[in-house]
Amino acid sequence: METTIYKAVIEAFVKQLANVPRVASVAPFGACFSSKNIGSTRVGPAVPQIDPVLQSQNVYWAIFGANSMVQVGNDVMCMGCGWRLKPRDF
Repeated sequence: METTIYKAVIEAFVKQLANVPRVASVAPFGACFSSKNIGSTRVGPAVPQIDPVLQSQNVYWAIFGANSMVQVGNDVMCMGCGWRLKPRDF
């Protein structure tokens, strides 16, 4: 994910989870939370769905909690896109 897009996604994701306590980041992940405050659904952790839109509003990639979050400790869950590329890396 290109760096500016990564930052925008993380910022929006953290804003949506404002009521969930943040915890210290665990490398390589940037946004980590107390998993004590994250419920569970049939599609993984109860976190905001990420819907990157591709060529039109009708074509998007739905990313649910099971694919966006990583349990990194007993009480710590991080947003799983810890990879970042600069535009020149493409």
